[in-house]
Amino acid sequence: MRLSGQHKRNKLISVRVNTEEYDLIRQNADELDIASYIRAAALEKPAPAVVPWEIDIHVESTHEIKSLRSVELLAGLSDYTLATVYNKLKIKRYNKNDLVFLLEDPNSYVYFILSGSVKVTQLSEEGKEIIIAIHRAGSFFGEMSLIDGKPVSANVYCAERSVVGLMSGQDFFSLLYDNREVLQNLLKIFCQRVRSSNDKIEILNSNNAAQRIKILFILLSKKYGTETTNGIVLNTRLTHQDIANMTGMVRETVTRTINKWIKNGDISLSGGKFIQLNNSFFEDYPNM
Repeated sequence: MRLSGQHKRNKLISVRVNTEEYDLIRQNADELDIASYIRAAALEKPAPAVVPWEIDIHVESTHEIKSLRSVELLAGLSDYTLATVYNKLKIKRYNKNDLVFLLEDPNSYVYFILSGSVKVTQLSEEGKEIIIAIHRAGSFFGEMSLIDGKPVSANVYCAERSVVGLMSGQDFFSLLYDNREVLQNLLKIFCQRVRSSNDKIEILNSNNAAQRIKILFILLSKKYGTETTNGIVLNTRLTHQDIANMTGMVRETVTRTINKWIKNGDISLSGGKFIQLNNSFFEDYPNM
């Protein structure tokens, strides 16, 4: 079954298939770009002998449905449950620097990042922006204000063009109550975020600029690092200003420190895009 360009532009179409067609779809599912949703909509059950099936397919959204598989909170859910989750999402597309919400705004949604990334920030007493977290595709945010019923505790804006799925609080709690694995995933993620907050406190407690940046890079290497023979590549794009905002310093200090490390051979740029922490960078941290 192939869909015309006109159908692909439609958000939702209805496909009516008989038993033979249904079986053919199942057999060739991996070769069709609409396969993941068809498998979910069909509930993975054998088709009746005579009665045809009617399946609603979000054709332009199959990629976004697949993106839900990378969301840590939803790990372990079936195709059908993922498709059900997707159908409850309100999809929004943001451009770089678009604001998602501001500190103290009321919130009624959990936000699933299907592509792109967002920055979570607050302002210091001096009015300096501090990056609390960077959430990328596969992450989610906004759940805390739903759980405790309070306004959001930070500003969130898009670091790049992003696609985000918004789930209402009612649907979010239903998801938790109906799926034990989701609740367990949420508890694990909360623990990870508490540990991450403790790590950030360690960064800010250091009075040495180079030490702050080094601790940040080591923490990032655990989350985004790829090991190579020469060291670890940080698979996340960070500007010097981002690093300054994450360590509570000014950009000039960050640039000066990084340039010194590059000159000494402690770090380098991998492919001109990503920071590589060379083996010498870890000499003071043998257990990292």
